[in-house]
Amino acid sequence: MEKGEFSLPYRLAAYYSSNPEALEDFFEQQDAISIFGTFFDMLKPEAKAIAIKLATRMILKIAAQISDTGFRTGRLQYLKSRDPSDDIELEQSLERYLNHFDQQLHEQLVTSVRIPERRAFMLMLDRSYSMRGIKIVRAAIAAAAVALHYRKDYGIIYFSTFPLLLKGINSGQTPELLIEKIFNLQLQGETNIAAALQLGLREMHSYTKKIGLLLTDGSWNRGKDPIEVAPRFDALHVICFPPARPEKVEQLALAGHGNFAFVQRDEEIALALQRCLQ
Repeated sequence: MEKGEFSLPYRLAAYYSSNPEALEDFFEQQDAISIFGTFFDMLKPEAKAIAIKLATRMILKIAAQISDTGFRTGRLQYLKSRDPSDDIELEQSLERYLNHFDQQLHEQLVTSVRIPERRAFMLMLDRSYSMRGIKIVRAAIAAAAVALHYRKDYGIIYFSTFPLLLKGINSGQTPELLIEKIFNLQLQGETNIAAALQLGLREMHSYTKKIGLLLTDGSWNRGKDPIEVAPRFDALHVICFPPARPEKVEQLALAGHGNFAFVQRDEEIALALQRCLQ
């Protein structure tokens, strides 16, 4: 018998593989999603499929708390109006009236309208082998939060030696399906961050504003230097996990004018994502 067979994750996987009906009660526990991350990839296929569906419910609840569903994009533009809406800008209207007091007040009213901005968001997930376990759970939370926050004009890339699209920028996929896909990723290969950034930029080429969020647990060891690519984003945010060297990975966020977070504990992922989705 191998040493790993005595570990708690192995014993949990063995038990729930044989008793998948007990997973409902398991996911009622407070720390279930974190514990799940330690053994889900050892479950037998039938039990794993059930567990992923149950985990998805929890992840969507977490993601809903992280994402701001009232998000509005676009810049404000002030317009002179003869047919004012409820969005009257009092200060601008008063200033205009004082400068043109010989004209009727209703002709000096200024309203604000939001001009839509062609803005896209690309989530890029490291799928090298070291991203297994709880890090994949964090990646699933990130994907769900992005999906709920943006709803459209967002994409997801997963990468190791080469990058691939999990969700194209204009494809319609439910958050539930995205979470399931992430849990079923094959983890392998090296870490080619530059290639992921380049694919993300190509996907967003038709958008005015290009925003990226990179999740990784290591620095680049394949491909060109991603610091040369990062400035092409309007904002490139980076969240990294151990064993990454944060002082090196942070250089990507600095070059991309984005936020950076080094997440070591599960409870830190929510705040890190909120900062990147502002």
